[in-house]
Amino acid sequence: MTESNVNFFAKTSAGADLRPRREFVNRTTGECFRWCPDLPQRMTVYRPSAIALRVLVRHEAAGRLLLNGAEIALDLVSDDAESLGEWLIRRYVDRRAKSNAGGLFSAARYYGRRVRGPHVRSVIYFDRRSKTSGQPCVHIERRFRGRRTLRRMGIDSVSDLMRFDHHAFWMSRLSLFDVDCLALGRAVNRAGRSKRNLARHRLTGALLLRRHDGFVCDLVDEFRHLKPERWLRRIDAAPLLRWPETPVRQLHLAPTEQNRIHLPPLLKG
Repeated sequence: MTESNVNFFAKTSAGADLRPRREFVNRTTGECFRWCPDLPQRMTVYRPSAIALRVLVRHEAAGRLLLNGAEIALDLVSDDAESLGEWLIRRYVDRRAKSNAGGLFSAARYYGRRVRGPHVRSVIYFDRRSKTSGQPCVHIERRFRGRRTLRRMGIDSVSDLMRFDHHAFWMSRLSLFDVDCLALGRAVNRAGRSKRNLARHRLTGALLLRRHDGFVCDLVDEFRHLKPERWLRRIDAAPLLRWPETPVRQLHLAPTEQNRIHLPPLLKG
């Protein structure tokens, strides 16, 4: 890639940068080892437009680039993004991850650690405005690194990104949960299905949730051995994803159809 190529992508998309790559990339797995002259550069394109994606497809067909990562993003536009964000970061759980441990900041939460080689991380933050609409929003991202990880998502090339179904992706990946404190207390106290000491079991579960400041993901990481599916209660995320009845298939890494949502009643009190 030349500087003129990067300038083209920067003008037709939200931005682009080109950096030298100092590690070797296995073309099959996407794992990074040491520098290799076969792939000496790394180019990142931010929110590529339809024309940028078509040009990338041609470069990929000519063997001039290798798709090694993608970030699928969603903006939930809200009048009270801070309250919605606080509610979401405490209830979001990546059930496919071995650990949800990450970084917690004043208005952001990372799920999963950054490691070398193929991996998936999530991030939710709510202290910035939407880059597409300019309105207050909660920004949610799933960050995929490595070709092996992308292939599990059905993304093997740039052309797959042009056909990517963002609606179906977020309907299955925006996993929100509440905790059944009684069921959790029973599991921790090893009470089985006994109906005795219900108040004690409920208090145990509530205290454990409070110890983690209401973060369900941290509770899942600590008590993963107690079969979380028994004491987690799935929250339907469909009301947050109010897409058009006939959604336009997105041609960007981040959806451009942002829909205003209203806070659930739980947040208005």
